[in-house]
Amino acid sequence: MSTRLLSPAETRIWAACFAVVAIVLVLTRFTSADPDSALHAALSARLADGPVSGWIAPEWWGEWNSTGLYREHPVGVFLLPVVLGALGVPTVQASYVVGVGA
Repeated sequence: MSTRLLSPAETRIWAACFAVVAIVLVLTRFTSADPDSALHAALSARLADGPVSGWIAPEWWGEWNSTGLYREHPVGVFLLPVVLGALGVPTVQASYVVGVGA
């Protein structure tokens, strides 16, 4: 009896589908109309565009007319999009790519 969740072929299909969707998100410069998604994308983009030393303490930066430290979610929700943005994925779309992967 196999304990694999997906067969190797199914894994390749899912990976290919993910790659296609990620490419479309980047090429179309997708942004979300959902306020929460747009907020997290904006904060991730701001972190990715800033120094690594600032990644641990995201701020509101005026989003939603708020200032100060962003304490609504742990910083971990931003780390993967920020790393992708730092690696060259457009910073706003990096959050949406991570969301598709999740």
